Amino acid sequence: MLFHCALPNSERAFILKRKNHQALCESLVYLKDKTASLLSESERKKFQILTDDLKKNPNILFPFTLLNETLVQFAQENAVDAFKAYLTDFEFKRKQIETHLSVFPFGNACLAPTQWQLCERILTSEFPEEAYVQTPSKGTFKQTSTLVQNALREIKKISPNYFAEIEALVSNMMVVHSNRFIAGSSFTLLGLVTLVDNHDPNMTAEYIIHEAAHQYLYNLMACDEICSGAGLHTSPLRKDPRPIEGVYHAAFVLARIIDFYNKALTQETTLPKNFMEKQIAYYRPRYKDAYDLLMEKATFTDLGQKLLESSKEMVL
Repeated sequence: MLFHCALPNSERAFILKRKNHQALCESLVYLKDKTASLLSESERKKFQILTDDLKKNPNILFPFTLLNETLVQFAQENAVDAFKAYLTDFEFKRKQIETHLSVFPFGNACLAPTQWQLCERILTSEFPEEAYVQTPSKGTFKQTSTLVQNALREIKKISPNYFAEIEALVSNMMVVHSNRFIAGSSFTLLGLVTLVDNHDPNMTAEYIIHEAAHQYLYNLMACDEICSGAGLHTSPLRKDPRPIEGVYHAAFVLARIIDFYNKALTQETTLPKNFMEKQIAYYRPRYKDAYDLLMEKATFTDLGQKLLESSKEMVL
């Protein structure tokens, strides 16, 4: 029953992370073995170092998920030269990336240029209009990093359970400058939460709660389908139509945000009371719309159904 509850739980989060860490290790070992005959001795040694690094660091999924996704794609396309070039390019400064919940700017030295290009494509891929992400200025990065640290302290004070789950599921936070992107996560960048600079300071904690909820579902959906359904549908959080899994994500995220604000309203917090009440009033009917649509259009696994019902209890 541990996974049937939509409320945060650090034990559950660590179980999921261990499962996906093990799957990632197995995938890289498979790729290493599959491509061994194509690589030089020095390239094979680099790949071995990478897989060994991952095994030693179960708390760090990003940037290994990005590496794995890229190498799988190159291997499937039999793009040997691209595979070798990317493997050679994959270098990062361990002290910068290994600090858990560390905040770093897009484009810094912890990843190679080819990886940042892939990162940008992933982060902007779902925008219908032209979008970009860039390195923030030193000033806006410092300001945003401070907002993140302050928000994490506030989350820990308001709900230790939410904070513990964030610690379990989020490896790093990245700050970008963008014309469209505000905050986001991706299964391909598992463990990474990205935030835009120059955002509303009242929203920082919500963005982190929001993206951590996505991280939880990404980890869970690697083990269980949760829901399925045909077609694209109106989403409570996006202008563009979304697949049914996206609507499920939206409902789950909204339940978490509403629950967090309800907890915050009973405590002393730097978050303005009228702001939190306004957010709850805005999100509650949108949760109901998403819930009703899911009940009409989606097919659930046992876990998916019980998790959705648990989220409903948090909201209504």
